Amino acid sequence: MKDRTIIGVDLGGTNMRAGRIENGILVEVSAKPVPKSDDANVVLKLLIDTISSVLTDEVSAIGIGIPGILDKNSGIIFDIVNIPSWKEIQLKKELNEQFGLPIYLDNDANCFARGENIFGKAKNVENVVGLTLGTGMGAGVIINGKLHSGLMCGAGELGELPYLNANYEKYCSGQFFRDIKNTTGEEEFKKAERGDLNAIELFEIFASHLAKAIEMVILTYAPDKIVMGGSVSKSKKYFEKLVLQYVAKNNFRNVPVIEYSELDNSAIFGAASLCF
Repeated sequence: MKDRTIIGVDLGGTNMRAGRIENGILVEVSAKPVPKSDDANVVLKLLIDTISSVLTDEVSAIGIGIPGILDKNSGIIFDIVNIPSWKEIQLKKELNEQFGLPIYLDNDANCFARGENIFGKAKNVENVVGLTLGTGMGAGVIINGKLHSGLMCGAGELGELPYLNANYEKYCSGQFFRDIKNTTGEEEFKKAERGDLNAIELFEIFASHLAKAIEMVILTYAPDKIVMGGSVSKSKKYFEKLVLQYVAKNNFRNVPVIEYSELDNSAIFGAASLCF
């Protein structure tokens, strides 16, 4: 399956990146800033140029991770926060006409889970939940080896579920540091690395909230494995053991394996995994 040549595209908040994967190895990447344009066609043309720069005759399909609302069957993008000009863009149709290749789209969190299932920590695992801990908290769900996207790719929006006075996303992502503690996870990580006890304690508090999210995942999906990624997960040395200790206190009989992604360019691999 991995001997195909495919392209994965990450439509990030700042940059759009396309990467060509050959035999399971990322061999070329092109990145361009997402233009701040009100013209949807300007953004579309830049995306086409970005993909074209890594395209070869051997490419058999293109997968794209979308950080927004879409219908993956029709290929229509309804809303992307970082590309406000894209409203009801028929992206699948446009790219299929441009490249003459199969085009696959899905939510970026779903792509993360699928990418880990194909290329990363959850290879060949039947039931997986992938949690992305970044600006927000996203989740992708794989059941019996198949990605469960749901209607409008809306399955797995676990971060939106109510928790305390807000939702899980507010306490289990970068929003915890930014909105509740008036700092950033990156800044607190730097402080913790210098031995700042207040920063270390802040990650311990974060761990208590993240453990609650994991307990919710266990009770909802009972997966074989949970894989976490995203910018906040890079600080895991200050919370991963505590998370496991908090979860263990519940004496669940079905605690899954909990790991953290080590996949470089996981967004590109995740998008490319849709081609399988």
